[in-house]
Amino acid sequence: MKTCARCKVLKEIVGFSKNPQQKDGYHVYCKECVSKYHKKYYTEHREELIERERQRRATDPEKHKQYHRDYRINFPERIRNSRLLKAYGITVEEWEKLFELQERKCAICKTTDPGIKGWDTDHKHGTKIVRGILCTSCNNGLGRFKDNIEYLQTAVEYLLRNKQNEVVVASNEESSSRNYVRARPERHAELGQGNGHSNYVSGACMGK
Repeated sequence: MKTCARCKVLKEIVGFSKNPQQKDGYHVYCKECVSKYHKKYYTEHREELIERERQRRATDPEKHKQYHRDYRINFPERIRNSRLLKAYGITVEEWEKLFELQERKCAICKTTDPGIKGWDTDHKHGTKIVRGILCTSCNNGLGRFKDNIEYLQTAVEYLLRNKQNEVVVASNEESSSRNYVRARPERHAELGQGNGHSNYVSGACMGK
């Protein structure tokens, strides 16, 4: 536990960013206060910051590109955390807690294989409300059904109905196969009356 030097609230240590310059290894301000400060500063100095960044890029564009390449390599978790916060309003820690509750499996099909693109964060469209962590196939499936419960229920009924039809068809095919097998000896007997079959074969041979 640690008390934020700004809001004076006692919080869990995960609520503070790491800072090796501090004795306890964590920032004196909590993440929430730091976030509020940066948002306020950006709002008040937006034009100034944009112009400063534009000039820096124009002065040495290659250096700017290299900086971002190095940053992506050295701080992948920061980038991931930033993307999660921007897209869904949650941190990496919160995402991991949710995934642990799912036993690190897809919330729908329970697979441990997320697919080529990795795990998808499923959310209620139009909001940042996260519903669960899904594999690519399940997330795409929900998207194709437009998150419509009625469509999904109809799809389940469709599959069940056709499953029953498959059983009926298979049963009919099996019954027809048994009837055909039983009919074959009788048919051979009819063809073989009076040695008709043998005579036909012999006549065919003699007619060559």
